Parts: sequence; structure tokens; C-alpha cells
Amino acid sequence: DATGTLSYSEVFAGAFYNSTVATPGAYTVTGVGFEPDVIWVSQIANRATPGISIGFADSTEEGCFCQYNAVGSADTWDDQQPYLFRLYSSSGNSVQATLTSMNADGFTFTITETGTYTTADGTIMYMCWKA
Repeated sequence: DATGTLSYSEVFAGAFYNSTVATPGAYTVTGVGFEPDVIWVSQIANRATPGISIGFADSTEEGCFCQYNAVGSADTWDDQQPYLFRLYSSSGNSVQATLTSMNADGFTFTITETGTYTTADGTIMYMCWKA
């Protein structure tokens, strides 16, 4: 509202782990208990592949910031629209996700791969809000 105060009737936080969460395809998160209006996602690569991505989405828009360390360079943060999350393993090699849908009990995201992404496991942490 005009005062900058947000009001939500429900909030849920959780983690989604799948041994293939970096593999292209659709993934459905359930157990939220309501259809979210807004989600926030944090995706962290594994110990062998440094990087973090923090994303935000509602039913009409999504975007994320991601941090990565390319070989021989300093850490880099950049804006990645229209991805819910995006991780890099090296230049030209990344895995990224877009929000597919908000569902009655959670949400669905779809992962695509650019080049070859070298890690095949991971966890996303998420928060869902209902207005």
C-alpha cells in the first residue's frame, strides 16, 4: 500500500532437495498449503562449484541476482531476467530456472541448461506468500 507496508494472510518457508535439481526439466514444489502470490528462491551450487542465486517471482514477472566466480576472476554479481535462479559453472556453462506456474499447494519451475553444467545436485530454499 501507499505506506510501504505489505500484508500477507499466509507465509510458508521450506527447502526443496532433489539429487537432480540441476538437471533440465520441470520440478513441482508441494506442501505449501496454499497457492502463492509471491515466491522468493535461493539456490546454492555445491562445494565444488561456487555460486549463489537469489530470485523473486509472482504470476507475471520474475528475476534474480546471481554471484559466481569464473576461473581466474573475482566474484561477479549480475542481474538475470527473467530467471527464478541461475548458476554458472564456467563461462558459457550455466543452469537456470523459470517459474512455470503457481499451484494450489506450491509452485512449478522449469530448469534449462546452457552449455554443460557440471553439478547435478543441490537444494533450493524458498518462501511463499499469500496476499
